[in-house]
Amino acid sequence: MLYDPKWEKKIETKPSLTGFISWLETMDPQGTYNFNDCRGACLVGQYMVFIGVPWGDTPSDPNAGTWKNTNYARVAEQVFGQRTWPELQAQPWTYGAALKRCRATLA
Repeated sequence: MLYDPKWEKKIETKPSLTGFISWLETMDPQGTYNFNDCRGACLVGQYMVFIGVPWGDTPSDPNAGTWKNTNYARVAEQVFGQRTWPELQAQPWTYGAALKRCRATLA
């Protein structure tokens, strides 16, 4: 495998939009995530694993109304604020597309 200088980049481990973007920059732009996966394979769930935040108790249904006091909700709100998260929900569900949407939010 070829060396990629992005592997050496230090990424902030406190949840933030800039840290999230830095993490996304290390991912394969063509790689995919499943927004509807409620057990850690969603984009925020993968970021949480990277920064060391335990997934904890979460509903098995992405539309369940019991997300409010979960680690997922806390991290997502620290990264994106208190609103719906179009950067995560919009398709395509690739790391590259999410990175582009997040950069646009930051701008």
